[in-house]
Amino acid sequence: MELVAIGLAGVGVLAWWWADRCLPLLATCVLAVAVAVAGRLLLPITIDRPTLLQLAGLDWWVAAAAGIGCLLGLLVVRGGAGLGRALAAAPVAALLTAAVTLALARFTEAPGLNWYTNLDGQMLVYYGEQPLFLVALTLFIVALPAAMLPSREREMPRWVLPVSSMVFTAVLVVVVMWLGDRVTVELLAT
Repeated sequence: MELVAIGLAGVGVLAWWWADRCLPLLATCVLAVAVAVAGRLLLPITIDRPTLLQLAGLDWWVAAAAGIGCLLGLLVVRGGAGLGRALAAAPVAALLTAAVTLALARFTEAPGLNWYTNLDGQMLVYYGEQPLFLVALTLFIVALPAAMLPSREREMPRWVLPVSSMVFTAVLVVVVMWLGDRVTVELLAT
């Protein structure tokens, strides 16, 4: 699992290096992160008496939802041509969301988040590894069919990509928060 996450991070760095017009891509990532974190904070937790690992599992899935939302938004708007940008945006959105939820869990007293008193290196690795692994699985499943999609070369308004990524992220976060315990048990079993 660690090698897959490290490989996706490496591919993401190369994709950012090759991507042109990085500012709209970065804006898309930041907006997806904002939607994911807002959903994590505002939606109710459906787990009765959640444990530390169950809350961490929700954070990991929400972070993966941000990455997958960027991936789906880019593929819907750009078609097959969006796959390269999706390789750049998905890991960044997932890691930023994981970092924000971890920071909120450590430094705030928001309901459902005030459960860390100290951070150890293993939890930091898990927050970086688990969302990337989930995004990598989705990329492997989606990459081949996405490469066969026709490219959309016509220019779309600038707001279409961020809005589509925000909508996909919001839907995925609602599903994750609604599934609650069922989704974290599956993650913790891996």
